[in-house]
Amino acid sequence: MDIKIVTPEDLENFRIKLLEDIRKMLEPVKKPLPSKIKSSEVKRLLAISSGKLHTLKVSGVLKSVKIGGTYYYDYSEVMNLLLNTTTSSAEHVREEGRILLKNKKR
Repeated sequence: MDIKIVTPEDLENFRIKLLEDIRKMLEPVKKPLPSKIKSSEVKRLLAISSGKLHTLKVSGVLKSVKIGGTYYYDYSEVMNLLLNTTTSSAEHVREEGRILLKNKKR
């Protein structure tokens, strides 16, 4: 029978490796950003109603794609709109949509 002696250095190396493995397991999984998001998510992000979202879609501020009865919006466009608006995003977006809608009628 072979007897192996565990030294304090072995225990320290084991501790370090174990802690590294635990840290890796606890790191949050990085999800890729979605390319398209549903209308409900857009309304939640921009804090707007369905009617306001429809106005933005009709006026061309936000482009949508309809797949099987559900409208999807480009995530980067929504985030750009959100980041480019100032104080009250919902009010600013609504006004911007009206201005673009008026310009399209001409």
